[in-house]
Amino acid sequence: MSDEAWSLQHKVFEAMARAQLAVPVPVIAAVNGAAMGGGCEMTLLSDFAYAAEGARFGLPEVTLGIMPGLGGTQLLTRSVGERRAVEILVSGRPLSAAEALEAGIVNRVVPGDDLMAVVLETARRIAANAPLSVKALKHVVHEGHSLDLAAAMALELAHYNRLFKTADRREGVASFNDKRTPDFKGE
Repeated sequence: MSDEAWSLQHKVFEAMARAQLAVPVPVIAAVNGAAMGGGCEMTLLSDFAYAAEGARFGLPEVTLGIMPGLGGTQLLTRSVGERRAVEILVSGRPLSAAEALEAGIVNRVVPGDDLMAVVLETARRIAANAPLSVKALKHVVHEGHSLDLAAAMALELAHYNRLFKTADRREGVASFNDKRTPDFKGE
């Protein structure tokens, strides 16, 4: 592949990464197989990840004379810490699902045959919650992570103050008091 073709192809991947980060609701990665290079970066771009027991993860770009280019260095560091990130990145060594769990790359490891059922059950649970709250939580966690504590707490409070005035908050409290399932409308 020519340098120009490589660059043009990578721009498509860069747009995909930006689009994935911009999704306002949680993105769950379900990894069943090899998530190497860009696949691992897509996992890291997700809000959280579940993996099948046989899944493997890695950022082996160093073995090809390049480095991650879709946020892998920064997202990995935020997930696993600097020391572990440097080790993973400069060695290019793949990680088992258990190692990825222990490192903080994935949140849960399940038998391969159960992976999609577990992911879909989590997605259903999230979807049953108040949509404005889910979006606000994702936003506050991701944006607040880069702020100092006082600014992050102010961001949280701003979203809290907006949410308590919504119809969904009134529905949530009413359904709790009535001992029934809430019917959230995103309002």
